[in-house]
Amino acid sequence: MFAIRKTSVFVPFHPVEGGWVASRDVTTIEPDKLTRAENIVFDSNGARKKRGGQARVNASPVTGSNPVRYIRDFWASDGTQKRVMISNGAVYKDDADGVWDTISGATVPNESDQITAEIFNDTFIFCSSSEIAPQKWKHGDATTADLGGSPPAGKYIRKHLSRLWISGDASNPHRLYYSQVFDHQVA
Repeated sequence: MFAIRKTSVFVPFHPVEGGWVASRDVTTIEPDKLTRAENIVFDSNGARKKRGGQARVNASPVTGSNPVRYIRDFWASDGTQKRVMISNGAVYKDDADGVWDTISGATVPNESDQITAEIFNDTFIFCSSSEIAPQKWKHGDATTADLGGSPPAGKYIRKHLSRLWISGDASNPHRLYYSQVFDHQVA
């Protein structure tokens, strides 16, 4: 007959003595573990995270009375990266080469307008607080153009549930306008 014998083997684990603290709760971090925290923000629940953004895109600053009203990193479905910026009453694009090219069409926002924008169906679409006709730009196009369909000249634009929504029309301020599913032309 064989006897089963239980054997315990002691394996020493070295205690953790510093390094990266995995806790996201600042109340559980010892005071000596967070000696220098640069470029961070705190969530509403107290968690730390790196602040987004970058120091600059290129060596040439944007000039003017209202330098940048809107900027967005735009990745098309084919993997092409563009940056789109609205500044000083004009629309610009950057092909990730550090050079801002003007793509303003016939209709442009005012210099001091607040801009809301969305990327929908690989198309950059924006509205402005001066209620110009909503504008669109598809990467590869030379200039911006009117959205198409018969959208109102609203102030706000959002995509939700695969539709494009526009609001802030001065003639009907409490009305929401929306597109067909997967179609960015608001009727």
